[in-house]
Amino acid sequence: MTPTLSANVQSPGTPLRHTWSLCVGAGRANEALRAGWLEHLASARLHAGFRYVRFHGIFHDDMFVYRVQKGVEIWNWQYVDDVFDRMLDMGVKPFVELAFCPGDLARRRATVFWWKGNGLPPKDWDKWEELVRRFTEHCVARYGLGRGAGDITARQQPNRMIRLRVASKPG
Repeated sequence: MTPTLSANVQSPGTPLRHTWSLCVGAGRANEALRAGWLEHLASARLHAGFRYVRFHGIFHDDMFVYRVQKGVEIWNWQYVDDVFDRMLDMGVKPFVELAFCPGDLARRRATVFWWKGNGLPPKDWDKWEELVRRFTEHCVARYGLGRGAGDITARQQPNRMIRLRVASKPG
C-alpha cells in the first residue's frame, strides 16, 4: 500500500512552532569545559537562536561534584560553575538533567557508554536528595533567581521528570 499525501494550498495554514529554537542537546557536561565545544555552542546559538542546552552528566565523576576520600565527603561546584557561567554569558540557559549518579554515591559501579556513566540509582536516597538540594541551593546563591537558577527543569534518575521551583523567601 502506498501512502497518499494531499495539501490544500489555499487554506490559511497554521504557524510552525520552532521547537528547535527552545532547547538543543549537546552531549555531556564535561565536554562544555573544552574551548572547541564552547566555540561551536556560540556559533550554533548565533545561527539557531535556541535558549536552552541539555546535556548528560552534571553529576558524573569527571565533573567532581561529589567524592568521598578517606571517609570525608567533598562537594565541589567548580566545573559546574565554569560550564554554567560560560553558557549564561552566551545567553544560553542550562536545561539541567539530574542523572548519572556520582560513583561514590552509586549503589554499585555499573557504567554505560564509553565515558562510564553510572546509570544505577544511589545507594542512599537521602544522600541523593542532599546532592540535589546542595546543587540547587548553590545555583540560586551563585546566579540568583532571575539569571537561570530560578526555574530548573530536570530529568532525575531513574527517568522521572521533576520541576524544581526555586523561590525567594517572603519578607
